[in-house]
Amino acid sequence: MKRDIEQLWQALLAGGDEYGAAMVADPSSEITVYPAPFLQRYRIYRVLYFNPHKPILLYLGFAPGLPLYSLAGNPEAYQAMAQADGVDLTSGDLAINYITVFLEVTRNMYELVYQVTSVDQIRFLRKLSLSQAQAKEALTTKYGSTLTAPLAEVTEDGYTVIAHVVRQQELERHTFRVRRNSEMQSQITIIEQGMPVVIGI
Repeated sequence: MKRDIEQLWQALLAGGDEYGAAMVADPSSEITVYPAPFLQRYRIYRVLYFNPHKPILLYLGFAPGLPLYSLAGNPEAYQAMAQADGVDLTSGDLAINYITVFLEVTRNMYELVYQVTSVDQIRFLRKLSLSQAQAKEALTTKYGSTLTAPLAEVTEDGYTVIAHVVRQQELERHTFRVRRNSEMQSQITIIEQGMPVVIGI
């Protein structure tokens, strides 16, 4: 792992990202490999840098001798990395993993965005007014049995994957059409707004 981090640091410097290189080199940073079993050559590195004011989280796609991709807030970079890697999504499970990793590592790090696979994962406020408590109860009843882990349906040239994301006070349904070669299109539908949830990061 030490050698991997050194190569990552060198790649950041070679690409002119001195700030990113400094975060990788900082001994207090926590650097781990984010699981992505669909990748053949690349690895996704999760870099948590403990800035004095607020921690900073980076996701970097790296393989020696190949282009380096900064993934956070950058969906296009994720797809470019997958193409450079030669991703082949041979099963629905791999397609689901490809999408769930995409939703995590490309999310906007400056607002509260997270995937949910059950209504219990929605981060409701701890102290609720009467109307907020009623709204929470209504949401729990409405989505208690329908908000589930992502599902993949096989199509002629790949898969359709549906996942759910909370963005600030909204609940979104993301419908992805994914080809075996990792090319994808997505449609986002906002299905709830103004939920009584935590919105700070």
